[in-house]
Amino acid sequence: MQLRITEDQHMLAKTASDVLDSQWPIDALRTFNNAITPPRSPLWSKLTELGWSAMLLPSAHGGLDMNMADAVVVLEALGSKLAPTPLLSTVVTSAHLLNDANAIIADQWLTQIADGNAIVTLAHREPHNSSELSDTVCEAKRVNGSWRIIGSKSAVRDGMHADAFLIPARTSGLRGQREGLSLFMVPSNRTGLHRTAQSRIDHRDCCCLNLDVLVDDNHLIGDVDMAIQPLEHALDRCRVGLAAEMLGGMSAAFDMTLDYLKTRTQFNQPIGVFQALQHRAARLFIDIELCRSSVMAAARVASENPERLASYASLAKARCSEAFLNVCFESIQMHGGIGMTDEHDAGLYLKRAQVDAASLGNASWHRSRWASLRQY
Repeated sequence: MQLRITEDQHMLAKTASDVLDSQWPIDALRTFNNAITPPRSPLWSKLTELGWSAMLLPSAHGGLDMNMADAVVVLEALGSKLAPTPLLSTVVTSAHLLNDANAIIADQWLTQIADGNAIVTLAHREPHNSSELSDTVCEAKRVNGSWRIIGSKSAVRDGMHADAFLIPARTSGLRGQREGLSLFMVPSNRTGLHRTAQSRIDHRDCCCLNLDVLVDDNHLIGDVDMAIQPLEHALDRCRVGLAAEMLGGMSAAFDMTLDYLKTRTQFNQPIGVFQALQHRAARLFIDIELCRSSVMAAARVASENPERLASYASLAKARCSEAFLNVCFESIQMHGGIGMTDEHDAGLYLKRAQVDAASLGNASWHRSRWASLRQY
């Protein structure tokens, strides 16, 4: 398996890095500190001009037919700057699910996503805080030829600025059963959909939903009772993308720490000459490179052998969850007192690491899932 990026992907990564350096200073995150609802990212309009909102979409809907291996190099660059964009939620995850929608919904929403004019996000998490889709209790019942969706969702990424939501709901069976889940498209302006901002320490756009809405059959994505496999596959793609963002974040935090070790002096010499700190930095470098290999392997599998994606996605997410946190904790320790201040960027990376590590299943959950999939 090719674990190194191609020349074209290297150029894409360089473009992404250059654009973010000029358009998104990481200090911009601090303007979100006191905002109940973080503002819509001004960066997204610039990225859509570069075609990134269309990168994974089919050409029939204005897309560029690129693959996950291309997407992860962009997501890694976004993660390195902690840039808040809906690329992961809308382009990587929701657009993939919308490929199974009927022609009316697919034509309308995929074209808008490709143009950068719509944000669509998956609202699969519920307040009881489980990573298992089979634990879904939100219901959809037939009422006079329509579907009535009743329930609550939480931790909806990019939810406050979303134009539509993809809602998994139970159309049959009981909580804990894999059978009986269906997926619905619900526009954000639909009567009976109420969203409230959910505060997060990393200042990302996130919301909770309360639902009591009616939708017709055109808003059903795929077949009734058969949504769990497409949803799991889409979430695994999202996990690979999130792992790529985490890889970018840990790499940036590590580079920042190395620069500090080279410039901070103690006893009239840079602290980076002390062997204890060199050993700790070397260990972090190894962990980051292992994460890089696991992310690229998962991205290649997503494009070339998608039926094997689940175990590769869990491997990448478990490794990156632990490594990102470890790099950030070590970064703060090596920076000493200055690393503990709000003014220093080390804290911003740690906050993002804590949220990302818990999102879409933590490291323990993914290790258990990987072992089960590998029949250990």
